[in-house]
Amino acid sequence: MSNTTIKISEIKLWGHHGCLPSELLQGTNYIIDFYYQVENDEAEISDSLLHTVDYSEVTAVIVNTFNNRVNLIEHLARNIIEAVKNKFPTIKNSAVVIKKMQPPACGNVSYVSVSIDDNHILLQNS
Repeated sequence: MSNTTIKISEIKLWGHHGCLPSELLQGTNYIIDFYYQVENDEAEISDSLLHTVDYSEVTAVIVNTFNNRVNLIEHLARNIIEAVKNKFPTIKNSAVVIKKMQPPACGNVSYVSVSIDDNHILLQNS
């Protein structure tokens, strides 16, 4: 059995996550990368979506979870991992990277990011 790693790159969203009043009022851009591993032997042969985890459905879960406001992007990252795993139990491992663009109160910073990596998928796919 082979593990296939699927990466959904640069999901661009606008949100009001954060602890500062300015973050709640103004919001900011976020960019999310999501990786997941599935056993895809059957899909590799059948060429059918029925035998894999459809990345468009995974993206919909990520967006839906993102739309629930939280204070910390660390908490948001964990919520995304858990929501995807709950919806798609055939996903073996997953990782998420969330970039908060132009964070307030940081000076001239492009972004801050948080990564949660259940089984070192990011190291395997760098």
